[in-house]
Amino acid sequence: MSIEQMLRENLEAAAEAIVVPPAKEMPAPRALPIWRRPLVFAAAGALAVLGLSVPIFLMAGPFMDDPQEPAATFAAPATTSPTTTVPIVVSTTSAPFVGGSTEEEGIAIGELDRDTHHYRIIAVPGDEEEAPTATATLVVDSAGEELARAVIGEPSAFFWHSISEPGGLCLLTTWDDGGQEVIGVQILLSPSLGCSDPYVYEFSGETLVARPAEAADIANMFVEAWRQGSDAALEILATPEAAAQAAAIEPPEVASQAQCEGAAGSIYCTWQVDGGEMVVRVSNVEPAPRVTEFTFQ
Repeated sequence: MSIEQMLRENLEAAAEAIVVPPAKEMPAPRALPIWRRPLVFAAAGALAVLGLSVPIFLMAGPFMDDPQEPAATFAAPATTSPTTTVPIVVSTTSAPFVGGSTEEEGIAIGELDRDTHHYRIIAVPGDEEEAPTATATLVVDSAGEELARAVIGEPSAFFWHSISEPGGLCLLTTWDDGGQEVIGVQILLSPSLGCSDPYVYEFSGETLVARPAEAADIANMFVEAWRQGSDAALEILATPEAAAQAAAIEPPEVASQAQCEGAAGSIYCTWQVDGGEMVVRVSNVEPAPRVTEFTFQ
């Protein structure tokens, strides 16, 4: 037996010795439980998300903006826009209108009775809205009948809030100048600006005519402001030194008519009072007359 034949027989014998087990029958695939199926699992997840979202939505509801009805929690407090309308009231230190005038026209900021005449200053609000102004008018009455009136300065020349408050009238006085009745007026410009320059008017019995303030007018207004205790008026009418001299002296109740004489750029006005005399020196140098010295002896 050849070697080739021997190898063939050995391979055949080895092949017969290999036992191939029979193929096993594969079991049928098991169905997934219903809760593990893909569609059911997705639906369950969506329900879970929705279940968590509803409480959160309900809790967040009060904090969501409603364009028609804002939440009360965040509603801004109601505010009142500032108004430029100025109420017309009667100042506590001023008498109400007389002689047919009404409160709707304005207020009387000061009054004065001298002999048979009654003098009053009327303040009427202007049309300005941002800085309300006022027109001041001097009125002369007699026995309840108006005799004359004149606008002080220019229309709307003063601030309503300054002139309508207590102290809005700095000075109102009258005196006789050689048989001519003269009225002197000062109006408050503002608490910071102080009083106005003096306004002087001659009254003829029927008309009021404005005139520039003369040195003698300043002397008369100075003494009356001193007697009325109007320090604000004195600041305009006199130097600080003369105002301080007046402040150190008690004003007399009665004084005679002033007698004035001029001398080298100044005039000296003298009043006779009980126990002595008062002398007021007024500088007559431009830009305006001003009291520079006051003595009481």
